[in-house]
Amino acid sequence: MKGALGQTGAVTPALQALAAALTLKTRHCPPTLNCPDLDPARGSIELVREARVLAIDHVLTHAIGFGQTS
Repeated sequence: MKGALGQTGAVTPALQALAAALTLKTRHCPPTLNCPDLDPARGSIELVREARVLAIDHVLTHAIGFGQTS
């Protein structure tokens, strides 16, 4: 979400929680935006480049720095 929207301030945790809930409900995984290349030293990480349906059972959000965590 942050790659697409940037830091949205105090609403960031709410947006990420909503996106996570919708992802779990619809199984539509949003793409990773604005991350063209990864450091090869980080190992094998698969980024979702286009929205697609996946067998998703868990999601993770990370939004700190504005008095809230989620």
